[in-house]
Amino acid sequence: MTTPKPIPYLDLKAQVAPIRHDIDAAIADVVDNTAFILGDRLERFEKHFAAFCGAPHAIGVDSGTQALHLVLRALGIGAGDEVITVPNTFIATVEAIVYTGATPVFVDVDPVTWMMDPEKLERAITRRTKAIMPVHLFGHLAPMDEIRAVAGDLPIIEDSCQAHGALYKGKRAGTIGIASAFSFYPGKNLGGFGDGGATVTADERIDAVLRSLRHHGQGTKNLHDSVGYTGRLDTLQAVILDTKLPHLEGWNARRREVAGWYRSRLEGRYRMPEPLPGTTPVHHIFPIQSPDPEGLIARLREQGISCGRHYPVPCHRQPALAGFVPVDASFPVSEDLCEHIVSLPMYAEMTKEMVDRVCDHLL
Repeated sequence: MTTPKPIPYLDLKAQVAPIRHDIDAAIADVVDNTAFILGDRLERFEKHFAAFCGAPHAIGVDSGTQALHLVLRALGIGAGDEVITVPNTFIATVEAIVYTGATPVFVDVDPVTWMMDPEKLERAITRRTKAIMPVHLFGHLAPMDEIRAVAGDLPIIEDSCQAHGALYKGKRAGTIGIASAFSFYPGKNLGGFGDGGATVTADERIDAVLRSLRHHGQGTKNLHDSVGYTGRLDTLQAVILDTKLPHLEGWNARRREVAGWYRSRLEGRYRMPEPLPGTTPVHHIFPIQSPDPEGLIARLREQGISCGRHYPVPCHRQPALAGFVPVDASFPVSEDLCEHIVSLPMYAEMTKEMVDRVCDHLL
């Protein structure tokens, strides 16, 4: 009997292969011109990504974490302030808050959408709250209208690190709050060949401050207006991303098709996040809940199918954040979601036969 071909959790080789020639040419151009830091090629990608998002400005930085951090810095958030976010996210969301000296405050999520619960958000706002950071988790969209209604004059920073191209009532993720953060980590819907990120904003002041902070606080060459960071997006990463960007819409459409295949087989058997009405997710990750996630992953592994877990330990239970969260803090919806989560293979190059094979071992 022929052994079935393994199904990886993510197949970056399959994504790169059709555009390898174009990527090689873009990299060679940078090498030939020895233009490795800042410059016109980075500016070109920033312009293209801003246009893709439907925003005036995109500022390339070295990671999605840095993108969040620098926005908080640009807003003047620091010690004594509070920033509200959710516990069922990657720790980078919270690290960015901690870097500024501010205190992360968690609110639980909705059990149907798995996104920030606006009612719980309203109860968490205090006089020390200086920003709200919803997370468009797994490529799904947080309820931005309701969050904006609760926030009032408080700035909203969208963690869009998993939502490149997602739509909320016709607007791209990352263009609804005052600013947003995207990650270009290799496995993202738009990923580089290393770390990278960007902030997207319509705010002229934030744009100027971030361009300075990412480059050692320089306003003009050799004049440092503030203590900044080495936080630039490498030009090599920028040209790789710029080469991939025209393909992103097609990749996202295919991910939605793959997600539809999964849902048609698994609906009623497994819990999955439900998209909000009026939104178009991009399915960066396809999560389900299982009563025995590790056992399920082990059984699938025996069949040559790789899975992941995003994220089994919620942020308020991470040892690194123990000093920022009350000992008795409890967020039961997030805790239940994280405890039982399994991330199934998801990428644009998956076939229906691959999805069916995964599902055959889930049912």
